Amino acid sequence: MNRITSQTGHDAPIADRAEDFYDRWPVAKSISRIIATAPSKWSTRIGLFAPWGDGKTSVLNFVEQQQLEAGNIVIRYTPWGASTPDEVWKDFGKVLIAGLQRNGVKVRWWAAPIHWVKSFGVEKVKAAIKALGKMIESSGHAPGASVGANVASMLLSKKLTFSSKDMLRVTDQLGDRRVVVFIDDLDRAAPAVVPKLLLVLRELLDYKQFAFVLAFDRKVVATALEQSNEAWGKEGETFLDKVIDFRVDLPQPTADQVRRLGLFQFGALCSFVPRESVDAIVKLLPSNPRKLKLFVRMIASMQKEVERHEDAELDWGVILLLALVRTESEGLASRLLENTIGNVEYDFMEGYEEAEDKNARRARELDLLLKEFPELVPRTARVQRLIEAWRAEMPRHPGERVRYQASFALAPHSITWSEFKQFFAKWQADRRASVIANFLAEQEKESEARAETVQSELAETIVSHYGTILENASHFNLKVGHQSQLSHAADALDLLLQSVGGTAPVCALTPEQLSKLWERLYGLALEWCHFDANESDAQLRIKERQTLIELGKATGDHMPIYEMLKPGQSHEDVFDGRSTKLKNALSDALRQVFEPQACAVALSYVKTPGEIRRLRSRGERRAARYLLTTPSSPMFTTHKTDLLEAWTGRRNTSEAVSDASEYLSLLLRAIGHGDQEYCTSEERKVFIKAHSDLMGMIWNLSVSEPSQFRMLQDLRKQRDLLVDLGVPVSDLDMPDWLKSQSAIPLLKNE
Repeated sequence: MNRITSQTGHDAPIADRAEDFYDRWPVAKSISRIIATAPSKWSTRIGLFAPWGDGKTSVLNFVEQQQLEAGNIVIRYTPWGASTPDEVWKDFGKVLIAGLQRNGVKVRWWAAPIHWVKSFGVEKVKAAIKALGKMIESSGHAPGASVGANVASMLLSKKLTFSSKDMLRVTDQLGDRRVVVFIDDLDRAAPAVVPKLLLVLRELLDYKQFAFVLAFDRKVVATALEQSNEAWGKEGETFLDKVIDFRVDLPQPTADQVRRLGLFQFGALCSFVPRESVDAIVKLLPSNPRKLKLFVRMIASMQKEVERHEDAELDWGVILLLALVRTESEGLASRLLENTIGNVEYDFMEGYEEAEDKNARRARELDLLLKEFPELVPRTARVQRLIEAWRAEMPRHPGERVRYQASFALAPHSITWSEFKQFFAKWQADRRASVIANFLAEQEKESEARAETVQSELAETIVSHYGTILENASHFNLKVGHQSQLSHAADALDLLLQSVGGTAPVCALTPEQLSKLWERLYGLALEWCHFDANESDAQLRIKERQTLIELGKATGDHMPIYEMLKPGQSHEDVFDGRSTKLKNALSDALRQVFEPQACAVALSYVKTPGEIRRLRSRGERRAARYLLTTPSSPMFTTHKTDLLEAWTGRRNTSEAVSDASEYLSLLLRAIGHGDQEYCTSEERKVFIKAHSDLMGMIWNLSVSEPSQFRMLQDLRKQRDLLVDLGVPVSDLDMPDWLKSQSAIPLLKNE
């Protein structure tokens, strides 16, 4: 008795017409019509073509229903997982014989025709018959499906087939019925298997009343064919045309069909998502049903976390759009978030760009993203649609709100907004450290998260809350409401320092976590520094600066903070000169605070053997590179004596020779290789003359021990350059080993 194949699970293909939102039933009917009208005197091979996940198996389910209603026999086989032709035929033999016998067709595989012996070999057939006889003796009855399948697979694996008498016995039992064999997921089989399977279908399994429906991605299989036989070149698709009698391409779903499936899936699994939010993104849903269902499952998995949040906390426009991008690429989602959060100047400038300039810039940005994530190139059009939707949606939300929605979508919150607000109100009434500690313990128990995770999230949430308060305050018209918001903002800064700063912080954050926290608060301070007209605003700006200083000191290492302040660079804003001036003033003030320790760290590169080489790479240790090489650096003004003493302390050590030579090369690089990151060629020339004492000390240290002869000519050139740039020749040692001319002929001959 035939039974319709039923699969369960998240990715199960559909078998119920009530769920046929892509109208695959008519496609199945067209295949059934081909089977019904094809001549029964030979086999018919039908290709069902579509990319992975587009619903080929769902179509086969419907064809199966239609064929069973017509009284035909349906046998299903998938070569997925088979890595060799022998494995394919072993499995295929079992499925074929079991399917025929299940439908009452007796297959007498133990009757071995003479032509098997001729083509298979006498000795092997004798061995097979002997083995078959033993099985019959041990079982006490004629072999059933399992024995027949073993022999069948053995014969098929050597490209043997039924004899004409065997086939006559099979077809006599079929009557008017047809045998319809589905071969699904051919595109997932090992490439070595594909061509042999297709050849056998074409040459050896050409039986009357048999129909084969092969479902696969045409491009994938054509490529597999080309790779398996170089002689075919790029003719994989041509070979398929010779194997396939009828071609059925699965049509792409319409926008309305995608909408219907999306709304059904959300209704069934995500009733907690507001319908208007689903309607807003339905036009962006992936047309591939498997990917669409994956997206909905991703949202459905958030239900328990949703229940912990108040409705106003969640912005489903952001959450859904982020999840859509993640279904295409996690890397792309991370990059878009990185480019979006806090990028206020970018969003502001977009509004003033000419359409032509904006389109050109966006095209360049898309090209850069595709270079970073080349796997997205085949889906460029879809990626572009998602990016355009992202650009349209994100400017509507403050950066801190986007950050909160992203963190909700990517990982469960240890602390929700509603939970934090209740805690914040309680802390405002009782500012003891124990209130913070008790809240952390409660959230650790409630969320089952690690203590360090909850502590880090509390600190992040405080900064987010501070940013949200500033955003809210900017929209108040009445002074009393505005001042109330700023009072809450000042409290948030106090809470932050009590939680992570000082000598006994409640939250034990790592220096790296503190640095990231500092960077976020610094970004907010830059964003709002021009809000200083009201007295309460001005006071809060002062408190922000002090909080940044205290938080930076809590890190214990000022160099990362100094690097985030981008020494040697200025803020630029073509639209708001006052804002630019205030930003630069804030950055300069903070640099002055963190500069002394940063200079001390930079000096450690001079004092520690081999460390100076770490400054070669421009992309790393930018602050140390700035301090030790840039003419305007405080290292050559306020801290120059410290720098000279550091090099003086290295005298008479072998490592100092190579380190001094390395440092000299760094300082001269702008002259030999054009303008550098922190210094132009002309600036370097002026610098060398102004600091001839330092240049003389470094030179003398670099030649305090003899160098190999291959280095001599370069050293002489360096000395000549220093003299030409104004360093007194009397300050530059010329040891005898460097004066020697004996190496010059050798150098010239090389």
